[in-house]
Amino acid sequence: MRFKNVLLKNFPVVEPAKHLPTQNSNPANDEDIVAWCSISQTYSRIELLQEIFSQVTGSKGKVDEVGKLADMLRKSLMCKRYLIVLDYMWDVTAWEDLMLSFPDDKNRSRIIVTTRLEKVGEHVLKHTDPYSLPFLTPDESLQLLQKKVFQQERCPPGLYKVSQAVAKRCKGLPQVIILVAGINKRKKMEESWWHEVKNALFSYLGESEEYSLSTMQLNYDYLPDHLRPCLLYVGMFPEDARIPVSKLISLWIAEGFVQNIESGGLE
Repeated sequence: MRFKNVLLKNFPVVEPAKHLPTQNSNPANDEDIVAWCSISQTYSRIELLQEIFSQVTGSKGKVDEVGKLADMLRKSLMCKRYLIVLDYMWDVTAWEDLMLSFPDDKNRSRIIVTTRLEKVGEHVLKHTDPYSLPFLTPDESLQLLQKKVFQQERCPPGLYKVSQAVAKRCKGLPQVIILVAGINKRKKMEESWWHEVKNALFSYLGESEEYSLSTMQLNYDYLPDHLRPCLLYVGMFPEDARIPVSKLISLWIAEGFVQNIESGGLE
């Protein structure tokens, strides 16, 4: 089995799951297996194995012993052709914790590892150069920005030039473009708003190496005051945790962030 690493020097893949084939509803009976797992900086080995095992078999791995679960995953993959994506790996230890669970049956199975860290890519591949994703071209950046802001609508001719300037400032980074699109959507048809965002990008971000983090801060600063506590509250959950919407809304209500209005709805 050859391991393929996608080395991203700056930012992770944006919306990668859309590019993967879908799994059979009963993957245990299917020859080909697809699994996608994000790896946080403070990952739990047992939870990571459980997540991959669940996607591979379609059932929860209710096992508390790491060694036993790792062996169960290996046996589930034996004689199967599989594609497993380990997204956003931060540490070589995560690879060492998982690699023995992936059997090599010489059947052209693949493992794709994405990372911001070159040392991780080199450790995984050892004898092969990692693949660095290129930045988006100016045209691709503009296309992505307009798609995220206007969805199925066309960009109004009067906004084309300023949207082009905004897209250029995003430096070809998909994550930054999507964050900036979130700001522009709030008043997407107002040219003055686009110019305000463009000027903020020039003055606020500068040439910071942490461009993505600076854009997140800019996005937060442009949130209405009553929404900021709601966003900050999400930080109470572990990184990469799946947060049920109903649970989150209930917690917001309990904290007083979301108020009932006279019509009986939520504000």
